[in-house]
Parts: sequence; C-alpha cells; structure tokens
Amino acid sequence: MKKPTQPGKNLTGTGTAPIQSKKTAQGAAQGVPSGDGFEALHESMHAPYATAPIGTMPPPSTISGAAKSAADLVRGKNTLVLLDRIAERMAFERTGTRLYELVLLKYDLRGGWPGGPTRPALERIHAEELRHFNLLADALTALGGDPTAMTPSADVTSVESLGIQSVVSDARTTTAQALHAMQIAELADQDGWELLIELASRLGHNDLVVQFKKAAEREGEHLALLRSWNTRNAISEATGEQPTAG
Repeated sequence: MKKPTQPGKNLTGTGTAPIQSKKTAQGAAQGVPSGDGFEALHESMHAPYATAPIGTMPPPSTISGAAKSAADLVRGKNTLVLLDRIAERMAFERTGTRLYELVLLKYDLRGGWPGGPTRPALERIHAEELRHFNLLADALTALGGDPTAMTPSADVTSVESLGIQSVVSDARTTTAQALHAMQIAELADQDGWELLIELASRLGHNDLVVQFKKAAEREGEHLALLRSWNTRNAISEATGEQPTAG
C-alpha cells in the first residue's frame, strides 16, 4: 500500500501550472466584493442572527439544584457557568469515545507502525474516555443539571469537533493520520479539564476538584502517548529507524 508521504500525482501546487495559477490569482483579486451593495447584503443576512445566542442554559432539573443555584447567585456566584462547562466536556468525551472506536476500527483495517500504539493501549484510552463521560454525567446530575440537555458550550464544542471527525472517519486516512487528529482533540481536552478544575475550585466544589484532577491526569497520559506515537511515526518515515512498539 502506498504511503501518503510517497510521491504521487499531486497537481494541487501552483508550480505544476504557473500560467493558469497566475490567471487564477488575478481573477481572485478582481473578484473581491466591495461597495454598498455587498455591505447591505451582508447586513441583511447577518443581522437577524447577531443577537441570537447559540442555545441557552436549561433550568435546574431538581429542586435541590434550583435551590443551590439560587443560593450561589445570592453569594454572587453563577453555578450555571460550571454546569455549562461540565456539559461541554461531556459532549467532548462522548465524541472522543466514538472517535476512538473509529480509530480501533481503522487500526484493525490499516494496522499500526513501529513505535506506534498497540490495540490494548487504544482500548484503554477508549475505556477511560467513556469513564470520564460517565463521571461528568454524574457530576452534572449531582449539581441539579440535566446531562441529556445540549448547553451552549456543548453545542459549540460539538461543531468544533467536526473537522477531527471528518479526518478519523475518512476511509482514505491512515491510522497515523487519525491519531494526529486525535492529538489535536486531546490538546483541547487537556485545557478543558484544567478550566473545569479552576471553576469547581472557585465555586467551592472541592469534591469535584479531586475527581476532575484525576481525570485530567489520565487525559494528560493520553496526550503524552499520542505525542510519542506520532513523533515516532514521523521519525520512522523520515529516517527509516524502527523504534520499539509502545
């Protein structure tokens, strides 16, 4: 099977058609929209949505949750922000679980590489992503939230993940390319957990801080593994070195 880094019939660069590419650049420069007509069209299309938020927060689903939110507001703290961010991580972990299922399928079909992941290693990451999803669902429920609701931040992060999903689910991508996309996901996930820890700490939910820190440590291990696997793959392709599988 031909590797992505081997030479092929790639005609996407301007060097393969210098005359046509110059004409394309000229056409692009001449075709830049301008004038009042374009601004009016943009305003008419954009304005109706400019004041509409991407979703709203659902009300607390339990009496105790409502009471807790009200008490926090009296103290000048908005628990709904924490609920929104927990739901965001839930959406991310749910997507991550499904993506690692696709990675496992791709691994079975396309295989790995020297110094790359083993199937048990990928299975462990998949299982931990699922555990983190359940952890977040329990935390949201304990705070009076509804783990089935799509909050604003959950909605946004679901859209943000679409590019990663496109890479992992594409039948043409290799296992290495899929894991490169997953490394991007794990980088964002790491920051998301750190924010959750900070918010839970500021709002006085010390029990959640402990749980979130443990999850963040595991996510950090996922990121370290992906970095190692992807680095070894690039070095192996570039130099021919054959590191030990990890």
